[in-house]
Amino acid sequence: MQGASFSAIPQLNPTIGERARAAGAVAQLGNLGTTVGTPLLSAVILSGGSLGMAGFVALFAFLGIALHLWQAQRRQMRTMAPPPACH
Repeated sequence: MQGASFSAIPQLNPTIGERARAAGAVAQLGNLGTTVGTPLLSAVILSGGSLGMAGFVALFAFLGIALHLWQAQRRQMRTMAPPPACH
């Protein structure tokens, strides 16, 4: 997943500065997921069993889909906006 995120950075961030910040954010959030992910999933399995794990995965899958749809709409609106006036 992280590789796909890195490959999308140039398309989503037009300037070099924005690309650098985006790459840093993806790298740091990947580290956060690695650090927190295993203990969190262990706690979910221990407290909710396989049904709790299925609900946890479904929740975050839904949130991911919703976030992607929202961002796609934002990108569409950005491409439809008129270019800024030149002075």
